[in-house]
Amino acid sequence: MKFYRRFLFLFVLVSICGISSGDAFAAPQRFRSGPAVRLVPSPRLLAPLPKNGEVVLKDQSNCTFSWTTEGDATERRYFDFRLYKGTGMIAKNRIEKQRILSDRVELAPSRFENGQTYTWAVRQVYKNGDKSRRNFSTFKVLIQ
Repeated sequence: MKFYRRFLFLFVLVSICGISSGDAFAAPQRFRSGPAVRLVPSPRLLAPLPKNGEVVLKDQSNCTFSWTTEGDATERRYFDFRLYKGTGMIAKNRIEKQRILSDRVELAPSRFENGQTYTWAVRQVYKNGDKSRRNFSTFKVLIQ
């Protein structure tokens, strides 16, 4: 009887939530409206690529953040770039937020503190409001 109750509970839960293997976090199809959902590809981060978790900045040179532009460029509205102090990507740690059209951002070395850890993230936003997941990287700054 105990097994039957568990089975029934799981069956009802799966039926209500629409969870199936490989699709555990997607919205159930019956709750989606409009045309088929199109996934917006996340940009692939190119630079800075930390070596041993560290990025060395020269005193007078800018730090360049760059990424690939995946997906349909005609549908893209902008890239959402963010820089956070530390590893927590929360509003109180955010020190830079930009909506940009290109695939790169340059920031002056004066924006960074020597020995401090930073996290940068970028996602693309399409004209219809669809957004990709944020791709992010964390690094420690060494200023020379």
